[in-house]
Amino acid sequence: MTARIFIPAVLFFACSAAAAADIPLSLIAEPWEEVYKEVDGIELKLAICYPAKHRPEMNVPAVVCIHGGGWMGGDPQLFFPHARYFASRGMVAFSVQYRLTSREGVTVADCIEDCKSAMRFIRLNAARFGVDPSRIAVLGDSAGGHLAACLGVMDDRFDAPGEDRSVNSLANAMILYNPVVDSTVPELIKYVPDRPIRGEPGLSRIEIVRRISPLFCVKPGQPPALVMHGLDDTNVPPDQARRFAEAMRKAGNRCDLVLLPKTQHAFVIVHYSAPDDQVVSAIRRADEFLRSLGYLKGTPTLVAPK
Repeated sequence: MTARIFIPAVLFFACSAAAAADIPLSLIAEPWEEVYKEVDGIELKLAICYPAKHRPEMNVPAVVCIHGGGWMGGDPQLFFPHARYFASRGMVAFSVQYRLTSREGVTVADCIEDCKSAMRFIRLNAARFGVDPSRIAVLGDSAGGHLAACLGVMDDRFDAPGEDRSVNSLANAMILYNPVVDSTVPELIKYVPDRPIRGEPGLSRIEIVRRISPLFCVKPGQPPALVMHGLDDTNVPPDQARRFAEAMRKAGNRCDLVLLPKTQHAFVIVHYSAPDDQVVSAIRRADEFLRSLGYLKGTPTLVAPK
């Protein structure tokens, strides 16, 4: 994907096809990829964008981007422009590949499992990536917003067999764009494949969709969240964002809710439904939220093209 968004001149990121410990300081144009997991014969990868002149000892915050596509489509490249921007602001940025339900037998629970595996992989390799394991934000759109929310609130399910559960799979902050947080509603249940969750036989369909829904996992002590939703979204009901924010606040968690008038679904994706100024505004809001947490400094540098 080629972005028309303008990003100031200090770009973009250092990356390499070699090991992370050998990251060169020169700047190149493509993210570096690393396999974080192999499952069912599939190599799943992280695309990684580093700040300029980044070194492993720098211990900077990270952002993990998760693409949407109804769990059945989409591509990590959808968030490459965003990853490049946050790398330009000093964070290490990741974009996650996960199994898609368009593949036979794959469930939404598998998608959650893969994203949890990716988070554990990042934490296990934090020193080599130059990442502070206590400052990892997750960012997602639509079905990716669902998976990002799962990384904020689901600490008791969908862990890959054999993984070290002593390594925390939860994010330290959530940025959720038009997220699916309640798959039990009629508008969304139809998108969840009617397949049993591996290792959890005997669940009814409504039990399955409830079990994968972040809304029903909210409890005290969970990470702060920014939730943004377009009021003209006809794909994911905006009421979901309201109910999730209410549940988070009731539990005593920080949740900043931004409802956007005259805004459709996937307004943070470049060249999709939204004009550039809406995309840029959505990314700047995320920047401001991360700054409020101490992950970033200064004002956002992203501006829309003239």
